[in-house]
Amino acid sequence: MTARSTDPDRVRYAFQQVFSRDPSQREADSAVRHVRSTVRSLPSETASATGSAEAREWVADLLRRVFRRSPEAHEMDRAMEFLVSEHPLAATSLAGAYSAFTTSDGKFRQDAVVRMLSHVMDRQPDRAERADMGKRIRDWRKDEMKDGAANRPFIAAAASPEHEAWSRFYQALFNTAEFRFRN
Repeated sequence: MTARSTDPDRVRYAFQQVFSRDPSQREADSAVRHVRSTVRSLPSETASATGSAEAREWVADLLRRVFRRSPEAHEMDRAMEFLVSEHPLAATSLAGAYSAFTTSDGKFRQDAVVRMLSHVMDRQPDRAERADMGKRIRDWRKDEMKDGAANRPFIAAAASPEHEAWSRFYQALFNTAEFRFRN
């Protein structure tokens, strides 16, 4: 966001990254309108409730895979408590949840997942548990990345609705490009 401070620069950057070309004027105008519309809609209770539910379900899926069972209510609460401590918006949207497990350059942080699991279990896992968890986390991550419906890059959610809107725009652009490529 800081490297590209104007809307046209951000749109141009996104198109260059995803399509290796500049957007047409029509595409650029449409993208800016879309992002501004998203910014206006983010504070609504419906958007917030939907985003919270998506974040919670995504974390529940991770816990199901690692624990090989459905997480209990107190485990979900502990997981969400950890996420919010890592990133203040982690419980408000899927992108926010991603951000708790993402470096500033968008790389997945398995160590953060292990720390979350330790917080949920209220103890440090022993060496064997840690190795098993690491394998399950890697398997979960591979499955998520190859599943077309869940194929989402780990993008850091920002601390403002504008950052969130731009993150969602980049995500949608990426998904569109991937759909075109696969088909």
